[in-house]
Amino acid sequence: MEARWLKSRGVAGLDTPNDWLSVHGNLDVMAFPKRPTMEAGDKAAIYVVGSYRIPAVVEVVDGVILASDDTMTSDPERWPYALRTRPLLLVPDLSLAPTLTDVGIDTLSVRSQSHIALNEEQYDRIVVGLAQAAGVEFKRVLALTT
Repeated sequence: MEARWLKSRGVAGLDTPNDWLSVHGNLDVMAFPKRPTMEAGDKAAIYVVGSYRIPAVVEVVDGVILASDDTMTSDPERWPYALRTRPLLLVPDLSLAPTLTDVGIDTLSVRSQSHIALNEEQYDRIVVGLAQAAGVEFKRVLALTT
């Protein structure tokens, strides 16, 4: 089974608007300060730093690449590694997205981490929360995100 992750997006101290896609809209790539352990097929829930909310789930579509080789990030010196991804499920209104607490993730566990592993229950709670917020039947969403 593929691994499940929580990937942070954004910078502490900066407010993200409820229209979070206007700031973090490129869900085709995830950037990392250190080489990530994620692999193709893994799923990652996107956590918007400072909001305590998780508005999207993406799938990793290939292995790690150097961001500078592909101009994948706006700051390849700070974020030298990247993964290409494809969105599976998202909620455009950040205020409707499930919170870390809703899905059983301790808010302290995400501090200073670019990504952390999720257990199956946490991942399922994220998918259910996103499906409810999007008004989509959970069974249909689960087929896309598992």
